[in-house]
Amino acid sequence: MAAFLESQFLTGQEFGGETYTQKGLLADVDLAVNLGMQKMRLNLTRGGFVGVLPLASGRYRLFGVVPPDFHRGPEADNLSHDAYASLDDSDLRHWFESYFSVDAKLQKIVWAAMFRFHSRISRSFRIGHSFLVGDAAHIHNPAGGQGLNLAVGDAVNLGWKLAQVINGEAPASLLETYENERRPVAAAVLARTDIGFKLETSTSPVALWMRTHVATRAIGLACRLPPVRKLFFDMFSQLWIAYRTSTAIDHPDSSGRGPHAGDRAPYATLSNPRGSARDVMALTHSPNYHILLIGTIDPFQAAQLRNLLAARYTADINTHLLTGNETEVCRVYRATKSTKLVLVRPDGHIAAIANPFSWETITRVLGHLDKVLLRADQHRDER
Repeated sequence: MAAFLESQFLTGQEFGGETYTQKGLLADVDLAVNLGMQKMRLNLTRGGFVGVLPLASGRYRLFGVVPPDFHRGPEADNLSHDAYASLDDSDLRHWFESYFSVDAKLQKIVWAAMFRFHSRISRSFRIGHSFLVGDAAHIHNPAGGQGLNLAVGDAVNLGWKLAQVINGEAPASLLETYENERRPVAAAVLARTDIGFKLETSTSPVALWMRTHVATRAIGLACRLPPVRKLFFDMFSQLWIAYRTSTAIDHPDSSGRGPHAGDRAPYATLSNPRGSARDVMALTHSPNYHILLIGTIDPFQAAQLRNLLAARYTADINTHLLTGNETEVCRVYRATKSTKLVLVRPDGHIAAIANPFSWETITRVLGHLDKVLLRADQHRDER
C-alpha cells in the first residue's frame, strides 16, 4: 500500500492533497456470532463509522474510524495507508463494545493495527517511460470502497494500450491518452470520497445528530427503491466513467440519449448466444477492438467491412453481426428503428458510433482508427 511513496521517491512527483486527522483501525477476529457470509454490517456512530465484514475463513474483519482520544500510541511518520502501530487487545475490545452495536462476544484477536487516511493524487501519471497506476498515482480514504476498482481501471486502461504499442499495432502516441483519461477520473473519485468521508466523520453537533438519528434510517429506506439502488450500484462499480473528450475516442455529435462514444458499452443479453458468450460484455471480452453491427444488415456488407479492416490494420478487429432479432441489444443501443455500427475498445468503452450504410460516417470511423492503430502499410519503426 506504500506504492505511492516509492513512486514519489523514484519520480520526484508531488502528491497534492491532505492527510486526515482521523485514524483508522483494521482487525481480524473470531466472534461468537453468525452474520452470514453475505451480510456486512456498517454502523454510523458518534465517532464516524465502523463495520464488520465476514471473511471466507469464518473470521470477521473489523474496520472503521476511531475516536481522537482512543489510541495514544506513536503517530505515523510518513504518507502511507500501511499499519503504523499495533493495538492492545484491551483497547480493541473496548472499541468493539462501545461502537459496534453487535450482540456478539469477541473471542479471539488474530491481529489489529492502526492506519491513517489520506486523499492525494500525483501531479502526473506519466514521467518519461514510467507510468503510475493505482496507489502509486492516487490514494484516498475508504469511503465507498473505490480504491480497488479505480486501480483495476488504471491497469486495464494502460495495459491494452501498452500491449498494442509493444506489438506494433498502435502508435506510441496512444500512450499519451492514459493520463488524459484516467487522471480526471481519479480526481473525481477523490472529490466524492472526500465529501463522503467528511460527512461520515464530522464532529459538528448537527452531523453527529444526523448520523445518530436520521442517516441510518434514511439510507435504509432509500435503498429499497430500485432507482436509488441502481444509482449506488453505478457509482460504486464506477460504471459512470466515460472518456467522451479523449483523443482515443471519435467525436461526432453526441446530442440526444446515449450511449455515446466514450461511454462504457452497455450490458445487454444475447437472444442467440455466440458460443459461450451470452451477453455483449462476454462477446467483446477479448482484448482487441470489436465492431458491433446492430440491426438489419446484409451479411455480405458485414463481410466486406471485415475484409477491409483486416487488410487495413495490423491489429485484430472482431466484427459481430447482431440482427434485429437481438431485441435487447437493439433496445439498449437504441437501434430499434435504425442500424448502428458500434466500435468497442479493448477496455469495453465505445470508441465510435456510426451509420454502417453511410460511407461518410464509415470514413470518419476509419479516420479515427488511423490515429489509434497502425496501418498494415506502415513499418514498425514508424511508431
